[in-house]
Amino acid sequence: MGQLRAEIGLEIKPEFCTQCGKCSSGCPAARLLDIRPRKIVLMAYLGMEDEVLRSGWLWMCSDCLACEERCPYQVGPYSIIMALRELYAEKGLRLPSYYGPLASSLLKTGFSQAPIRVRTREFKRVDRESLGLQPPRGPMDMKRFSENLKAVLGGVRA
Repeated sequence: MGQLRAEIGLEIKPEFCTQCGKCSSGCPAARLLDIRPRKIVLMAYLGMEDEVLRSGWLWMCSDCLACEERCPYQVGPYSIIMALRELYAEKGLRLPSYYGPLASSLLKTGFSQAPIRVRTREFKRVDRESLGLQPPRGPMDMKRFSENLKAVLGGVRA
């Protein structure tokens, strides 16, 4: 757990996990796939980072934060997943190919998906501006963001 502990810092403690399952019960990915946040936490605690990195589970997380919110012991399953993703990048491992369209959008706009117009119940088309919402703020330094993202993405075509 040494590499992971260096990534996540001392405030996140996988050793506090009691395997209660609250994180996994709220996980939308757990319902459809063979991923359970509590399993990832346990494997991280047992020093099985390489197995998790090779499994592909890290990329199935929907980033909804339900596991983080439900954990009664503040173990931080999502924080552990994010730290493992950083470790994945540091090791120079390639992202799965299905991340290409996502990477392309991130490189161009800084967003995983461009803001879209939607229809109301009255079938009126609205967007953020017409609702009086601020435009989404992307990265402060788009050039630096893109360069760093390209370095992380490695061989994934965008």
